[in-house]
Amino acid sequence: MKAARVVLIADTARAFDGDPEQGGYNQFMATIKEFNAVLQSLYERGFVLVDIHDVAGPQQQADGSTKYVAGDIYLPAGKKPIVLSQDDVCYYEYMTDSDSDGKPDKGGDGFASRLLVKDGKLTCEYVDADGQTLYGSYDLVPLLDDFLDQHPDFSYRGARATIAVT
Repeated sequence: MKAARVVLIADTARAFDGDPEQGGYNQFMATIKEFNAVLQSLYERGFVLVDIHDVAGPQQQADGSTKYVAGDIYLPAGKKPIVLSQDDVCYYEYMTDSDSDGKPDKGGDGFASRLLVKDGKLTCEYVDADGQTLYGSYDLVPLLDDFLDQHPDFSYRGARATIAVT
């Protein structure tokens, strides 16, 4: 089995179609619906996104060394800070390109094929089961932006998720 990849499943019928990859998808991935439900639950329970650099940051010491020290975060009463991160952000060909020609196709496993800027906004490219290339919210970054458009108070000082690319 391939190592875990953490991108969101857009089409569960294609991801869980009986091929050898479905076990890993089931163990390590979340669907778009699940991710949106998690965001809503965090919001309802009083969590607020904070930037990792607000939690702690480097401070130059008198001896020239650097030490990380706790930052100051001032949230309204009843709010709790949370750092959201997405690890291993990469749109692997085995997830999107069923015929190995280097292009995403309708035989892929139902994941976005790339993250890009379109019309000044971060969005995803996704090839659906009919082979149509669509652009929209098919992974964490644009989905979180959509959520923050509706709930700007879910972000402290404009915080977003931290992503780690591969």
